Amino acid sequence: MKKIKGKIAKISEKIGLVFLGKYLEYNFKNKKKSTYLNERSIEYEFVLKNLLEYKCLDVLDVGTGSNSFSSALEHCGYNVTATDLKEGSYWANFSNRHIHVVRDDITKSNIEEKFDAVLCISVLEHIPNFKDAVKGMVERLKDDGVLIMTFPYSHDIYCQNVYKLDEADDIAKKFRYIGQSFSENEIKLFCEKFRLEIIDTQFAKGWSGKYWRTGDRYNFPIKVENIENANIGCFLFKKIVQNK
Repeated sequence: MKKIKGKIAKISEKIGLVFLGKYLEYNFKNKKKSTYLNERSIEYEFVLKNLLEYKCLDVLDVGTGSNSFSSALEHCGYNVTATDLKEGSYWANFSNRHIHVVRDDITKSNIEEKFDAVLCISVLEHIPNFKDAVKGMVERLKDDGVLIMTFPYSHDIYCQNVYKLDEADDIAKKFRYIGQSFSENEIKLFCEKFRLEIIDTQFAKGWSGKYWRTGDRYNFPIKVENIENANIGCFLFKKIVQNK
């Protein structure tokens, strides 16, 4: 039975690759050229630097969606578990052509494995009960594991939904999901409530306004030293483990 399933899988793979190839060719010939870079360049640089620095191998990627970053990590040699809600979420109809995505809700996760690193890249802002999400991620860390999260950041004040601000861009105002902007207070809460310490940070600005998606978009996001000027935050947390 196992051999039969293996043969069926290989045949399905070959058929799938033919159709996928045609789909990718069509997209390549019909795609519009981008006129700007989004914040991912800065966020992914931060992730890759720290995964290598802290010698992580087993990685949980929370909120993978349809993007290819988990697959790129797997190509580098990381053991990646990619997860997303899949159903009943903002992205209920998404499909990922790069990696298998496990259906899981990080606010009440069923994953029992522990990881060297848990990633949450520009996802936390879309989760209303974000405290439960952070709790779920911390619970899936090994004792010496690291938590890497990136999200919209406004140092002195939390915003429940930047997309509903009067100064938000017209496209953002049509989004049917929320986009929170976290502040220094939420970061302190994460550290105190879930026994985390901040090991590394990177702040950036992708829009001219105070909040992400407000003002004018920069063609290339910039790193900033003054965190009060930032509207993007990248954070590396490590668990504080009590001495046995």
